[in-house]
Amino acid sequence: MRKIIFLLALFTISGPYAQEGQELVVTQIVTCTEVEAREPVGVNTVFPDTVGTLYCYTEIKGALTPTKVKHIWYHLDEERAAIELDVKSETWRTWSSKRIIPQWAGKWRIDVVDAKGDVLTSHDFTIESTTF
Repeated sequence: MRKIIFLLALFTISGPYAQEGQELVVTQIVTCTEVEAREPVGVNTVFPDTVGTLYCYTEIKGALTPTKVKHIWYHLDEERAAIELDVKSETWRTWSSKRIIPQWAGKWRIDVVDAKGDVLTSHDFTIESTTF
C-alpha cells in the first residue's frame, strides 16, 4: 500500500511539470520572400518597401508534446500581427507571412513566443523606403 501511495505522490508531483518542462529552442529564424519545399528563399534582413509579402521562417526543437507558438510582428514597436502556429513534433519547421505596405518602412521585429507567453527569440529586419 505504501508503494502505491508513494507512486501516486510521485506522479502527482511530477505529472504537471512534465508538460511544462519542455524546453522549446528556436534553432533558426529568418525573414524571406518565399518558402518553397519547406525551405526559406530570398533570405535577408533588409527589404524594399515594394516587397509585398514577407515570411518569418522558424525551426523549433524540443517539443515533447504538441504545443503552439506565436510569431508577433512589430513595426516600430507597434504590434501589426500575431499569428499562432502549431508545433507538432520535437523538430518542427513553421512560418507565418505578413503583407508589407510601402508606408511601413522602418525597423521591424518578430518575437517568437511560446504557449506560456515567454519570448523564445526575436528577429530584427528593416523595410527601406524606395521613394526619395
